[in-house]
Amino acid sequence: MNRVYQGVRDRRGNPETYVLESTRRITLHQQLVLTRPIEFDWGYPGRESSNLALALLADALEGGDHPLVDELYHRLDEELVSRLPAEGWQIHQSKIVDWAYGRIHHIPVEPLPLELLGGGITQELN
Repeated sequence: MNRVYQGVRDRRGNPETYVLESTRRITLHQQLVLTRPIEFDWGYPGRESSNLALALLADALEGGDHPLVDELYHRLDEELVSRLPAEGWQIHQSKIVDWAYGRIHHIPVEPLPLELLGGGITQELN
């Protein structure tokens, strides 16, 4: 349970959410098995932030069929995803899991490393 989720905007402001685990970095879209294209975004309430809340919770709990996913994703959207900073963010998987199980009441959001802010990711992580 050592994944880190990062939300990054490219130079045009388009959002992308990444999953970092060990030395691997892929998009959240690649991490999940999706049957149709789904848009993710953050920083405002709406369909895209709700989609992201659902995807983050399902991935963090390592199963979209986990009973807490349907029960909590709207609350995660309202309390966290729709309020994430537009310029970028990162969240540890363990903090989402702790929140889902009631061990913490607030998920800490960390700023992105400076090299990822204001222009998106320009190179692959090793």
